Amino acid sequence: MNRKTMWIVASLVVVLVVVLIYILLNALGAFEPTTPGNGEDAPIVELVFENGGVVHKPVDDFDNLVATAQVPVFVDLWATWCGPCISAAPFVENLADVYQGRLRVVKVDVDRATDVASALRAQSIPYFVLMKDGAKVDQFIGYAISVEADILDMIDSNLD
Repeated sequence: MNRKTMWIVASLVVVLVVVLIYILLNALGAFEPTTPGNGEDAPIVELVFENGGVVHKPVDDFDNLVATAQVPVFVDLWATWCGPCISAAPFVENLADVYQGRLRVVKVDVDRATDVASALRAQSIPYFVLMKDGAKVDQFIGYAISVEADILDMIDSNLD
């Protein structure tokens, strides 16, 4: 076997091993989403601060939640495969604590709630939307720790 053929065979073996490891890890649940958490596996959850911690409560009717909310609704559109979305999760969870009673915080998995993502015109994630009186009033695309203050300003400027 010449050197070129050996490299091709070795490369194919490495790819095959990587694919098999991925399939095995996936079957074992290694790629389960880290959010929404709390055992809730719903495409849309509301983050509620209860008993000293944030609880994820499934939302059956997003449109009704937004339309009937007595306070602004902060919506985090995210996906399990999105690194910045996962990085933003602790910040978003903290909003439920900091703004309890003054803001409703909702997470929408764009892969599982495509109708909501489409209605909110999510073209990039993470995508944060602030809704008031049933309508979108502000939005913010992307996440890094450096933009947290901008997101907080967006929220604070829309609170009554």
